[in-house]
Amino acid sequence: MDNIQRRYEIMVKQYDDLLRKYNDLLIITKKATDTSEHCINKLEKELEPFMDEYFKGLTKVDIAKLAKKSIRLTKENNNLVYLLEEINEKIELINSSPVKKMKEIQNKIKEVLNA
Repeated sequence: MDNIQRRYEIMVKQYDDLLRKYNDLLIITKKATDTSEHCINKLEKELEPFMDEYFKGLTKVDIAKLAKKSIRLTKENNNLVYLLEEINEKIELINSSPVKKMKEIQNKIKEVLNA
């Protein structure tokens, strides 16, 4: 009987060890699954802007080239906007100058003389 009791205790201990290992594996598997899901969600969020129909069939290299062109065009556009503002300022200056008033007076004189 003593031998049977000892074998039973060994089996119970082995069962407890296996159960503990099984639970440890479940925890590790859950962590791995959570990490995988987190990585997948993060990757999907990063790729979301590129899921647009506009990028369909383009490679990363193509997209990078488009980004460079966009940046260059934006810079050029900003330069043109700046130049346009300068031109408008100069036009306003000319329109408010004595030269314009002089031209207006000359035009009125011409109108009077031609009438």
